[in-house]
Amino acid sequence: MIRLHKILISTIAVIFISLCFNIEAGANNSEGNCLPRLGVDSNETKKNISLYHEYYKQGNHADALPFWRYVFANAPGAYKFVLNDGIKMMEALIDSAETAELRLSYFDTIMMIYDKRMECFGEEGFLMGRKAYHTNKYYPGRIKEILDLYNKAWELEQNKLEYFLLSNYFQVATKAYKKGIISKSDVIDIYQKLNDVIDDNAAKGSDNEEKYGAQRPRLEKILIKNEIITDCNAAVDIYKEQYENDPDNPELWQSIFNLLRSTKCTGEPLFIEVTKKLISVDSSANKAYFIAIAEMENAHISEAIKYFKLAIKFETEDSKTAQYHLELGRLYYSKAKDFPAARVHARKAITLRSGWGEPYLLIGDCYGSSGPLCGSGEGFDSQVVIWPAMDMYEKAKSVEPSLAKIANKRIAYYEEFLPIPQDCFFRDLAEGDPYTVACWINEETTVRIKK
Repeated sequence: MIRLHKILISTIAVIFISLCFNIEAGANNSEGNCLPRLGVDSNETKKNISLYHEYYKQGNHADALPFWRYVFANAPGAYKFVLNDGIKMMEALIDSAETAELRLSYFDTIMMIYDKRMECFGEEGFLMGRKAYHTNKYYPGRIKEILDLYNKAWELEQNKLEYFLLSNYFQVATKAYKKGIISKSDVIDIYQKLNDVIDDNAAKGSDNEEKYGAQRPRLEKILIKNEIITDCNAAVDIYKEQYENDPDNPELWQSIFNLLRSTKCTGEPLFIEVTKKLISVDSSANKAYFIAIAEMENAHISEAIKYFKLAIKFETEDSKTAQYHLELGRLYYSKAKDFPAARVHARKAITLRSGWGEPYLLIGDCYGSSGPLCGSGEGFDSQVVIWPAMDMYEKAKSVEPSLAKIANKRIAYYEEFLPIPQDCFFRDLAEGDPYTVACWINEETTVRIKK
């Protein structure tokens, strides 16, 4: 029974298709077959619309198609929804087609319906985009044909190009590049045009602003995956001239930021420059953090510190703020050699995120490295800093057991540098005695003696 039903649908569809190709000859009206809107016999058109639509709503395409065919042949300019329904029925037939010939026939009918809609209702650019999308969906190997359709759609629609077409369009462009149909500069031009579409819809507060915005990372992923950009110089070159000609355009700043971030070119001077400009109008913790990391990698320590502090100022989530404090603390420790400042930020990280051992490791490292600050660098006064350092390592693994291996390794390292028994004996100190380490540390700890 199911097999018979499929045969019936296919037979009706094939008859319909053959008739559609003779619409001009069989139609009883002139003026391009679109007027009068309801055809010569408006009552018959209305009756067929009602009948097909009732079956269509039930998903009964076999019974809907003959009535729909009458409307399409005699009154294609009646309503847009009639044409849209026809496309949906053809898509369903494509999905169930049992031969390549049937599949192609249904697809050709979709294209014919789009052409008829252009003839009757205009909207050429909009419908060119839809034709490109459907061609890519069913016959992705027709790369040049699809790209030509998309290029024509963009030419006519510009920034009104539908959001869901953008990544599809760009994917086709990259395929065309790989096939030698277009050049790399052509691909980049398309990339820039599509980013302009996204920016324009964001600036206008489009109803689909978020959906347009979601296309940007997809474009960037395609750009990188297909190796359109192979290094940071190539990434910078995409926007370099445009930026030089329009350096005060916030939308362009954002485009440059997005691209160079995606291509991991955050150390580039252009990235740093435009991101600083964005921060001046955006107050973004994320962007400030990117600058902090870039400046740190470029050994611009004071600038890195400045932007870490801005990231902390702008951030609203405690977990991220804690991370920024820890990273700033590490910068103070490793690059600025400002151990007190490092401890300040490690302690702030601790207050913002419970059960986190990393800040304690950092404080331990600061204490363990303070021998030259609290003594001559050798002997008892420089060795006692190890005791509070060990306390911090013990604390780190107690609050976060997964750090035990790291903490134990550092404890084992410093055990080699503990004060010898004679030094403690002459100071009337025994293993386990309380002791306050002065200097900048000012921590109460426990005496430990080298064994």
